Amino acid sequence: MQMPIQRIRAINFKSFSEIDIDLRRFNVVIGSNAAGKSNFIGIFRFLRDIAQHGLVNAIAMQGGAEYLRNAKIGSIRDLEISVVYQPDPSIELLETKETEGPSLCMEFCESSYEFALRFDPHGDGFAITRDRLVIGCDISSCISRDVAGSRQKIGRGEIRITSEMGGIHYEVDIPEGCPLTERDFVPLSFRGKRLPEKTLLLETPYAYPLPHVEKFFEHIAVYDFDPKLPKKGLP
Repeated sequence: MQMPIQRIRAINFKSFSEIDIDLRRFNVVIGSNAAGKSNFIGIFRFLRDIAQHGLVNAIAMQGGAEYLRNAKIGSIRDLEISVVYQPDPSIELLETKETEGPSLCMEFCESSYEFALRFDPHGDGFAITRDRLVIGCDISSCISRDVAGSRQKIGRGEIRITSEMGGIHYEVDIPEGCPLTERDFVPLSFRGKRLPEKTLLLETPYAYPLPHVEKFFEHIAVYDFDPKLPKKGLP
């Protein structure tokens, strides 16, 4: 399963005052020593650690706020990270209350996630100042219940999930002509929830209201290879 990141932007992260890069499926990072290659890879590692271990632990794994933010900027500007990514393109069959008529299919499309942290001038204290996930989806009518069969696109929808002061808010844009309601996208059990202090959406199940929404950031893989190793002889 491929779920590539298409664009990544970071502000006040390690050696970067600001970096904004469009990515392809395969990318090669080249540069001299101390050019920022490891810090660039560190953005992906930081996202992965947040999803797997939580924000507080992820900051500690980086050595604390002092080693996470840019030394020149410090606490003057928020640390910000935003990602545009393409979810798993698999097609899901949606159940509707109507017994007649075509079935509905959903295919997730370009989505994005962004957050910002405001650090205290001294120590590792911080506050979350922005936390927002946008999930794009194409809705189609299916002539049969075979999702691989013929489909007619109804339109593009969007699920926006925002955390403000710990409170979670959902907004759904449903394409015209689609018989689904907001309740079909966001179960009632998800509404009215609050996040614990210093917790981001992507480390909780509330960022994924639909069962088939993939927890993308947990699966980011970072590998370290020794370029000299292939030149070494086998024992």
